[in-house]
Amino acid sequence: MRRRLSGRALERYAQRYGVLVALVLVMSYVTARSPHFLTTANMLNMLDQSAVEGLLAVGMTTLMITGSFDLSIGSTLSLTGALTLGLAPSMGFPLAALVALAVGIVAGAVNGLIVVKAGINSLIVTLGSMSLIQGIVLIYSKGQTVAGESHTHGLGTFANDREWLPNGTWVMLIIALVMTFVLTRTTAGRYMQASGGNPDAADLAGINVDRYKVLAFVLMGALAAIGGMLYAGRLGSIDPTAGSGSELDVIAAVIIGGTSLMGGSGSIWRSLVGVFLLTVLGNGFNLLNIDPYYQYVVKGLVVILSVAIYTRRVRR
Repeated sequence: MRRRLSGRALERYAQRYGVLVALVLVMSYVTARSPHFLTTANMLNMLDQSAVEGLLAVGMTTLMITGSFDLSIGSTLSLTGALTLGLAPSMGFPLAALVALAVGIVAGAVNGLIVVKAGINSLIVTLGSMSLIQGIVLIYSKGQTVAGESHTHGLGTFANDREWLPNGTWVMLIIALVMTFVLTRTTAGRYMQASGGNPDAADLAGINVDRYKVLAFVLMGALAAIGGMLYAGRLGSIDPTAGSGSELDVIAAVIIGGTSLMGGSGSIWRSLVGVFLLTVLGNGFNLLNIDPYYQYVVKGLVVILSVAIYTRRVRR
């Protein structure tokens, strides 16, 4: 009995702190092998690189807590980034940013409404919208990279200025704090978790499950739009396929962070640690001159291991 309880306790700690332990181990290994890893410049660079995916992970964690996924966030990021850069010269950065934000919100709302009203699995719906939005980006950009002009200075300031941390990192951290408070301290957050954990019971309790699922999709679309602005502002240009693949990286980070695949529970901060773990792996591979193709192998193994631990816990 004591052995069984110890095993369960160990598994519970692994779920809560495993991603943090993995991050510490990977950072310790790379630090021991490369003197360039644990420098202020490299740490700030990795935080800057993690900001956009961290922002997307906040939205994806919230969405997965309600029991859904969104595969269209990479396309939405590309579209909103291209719109911001393309419209800013004629209407200014603030108005262009509002247009991009509105586009992201509409994309999320349409995805959410189709999922809840038509009763179609979110993976299927967002797989279709991913292709649809990617086509719109290619039409808008004519398949060319959209570059910024001097009028987009405000966008560059939004994404790049720094006192201590890059602005993008501050934006990500503030939104993560707000959403952590909403999910853990407010009625809306508890309703979102109930809507994903047991939708039938939540419905019988009088919770409007569809409303909270759509709200999670709207939040995801808005954060993808802000991510697009940060991405475009940081580089001063954006390729129409820039966001391709980011949705899978974000979902991988959220799974590594222990968010339930079936909805109902998850942690934004563990998801952010998962994002930073994947960034550290990529940075470490570069510093140690390891073939970057092995990153995909390691990333896949980490995700499979995380899912295996989660599945084992659910079956018990």
